[in-house]
Amino acid sequence: AAVAPDGPAAHDAALADLARRALAAGVDPVLCAVVADRSAPSVARERALGRIAVALAADPDGRRVHPAA
Repeated sequence: AAVAPDGPAAHDAALADLARRALAAGVDPVLCAVVADRSAPSVARERALGRIAVALAADPDGRRVHPAA
């Protein structure tokens, strides 16, 4: 199942788990909070999810990328 067609509400448990893991990996805490916030608008949660995906991807030097929220 994917967030895009289903919407984030259909994946609350998985997004909460992702937020915890991303936070532990050093991802911006604001992004983690937004993706896990069930009261946040879907578009905000989806955008945060995309930014978390980018942040978890290491650059060629092995550093984490932390895009602005």
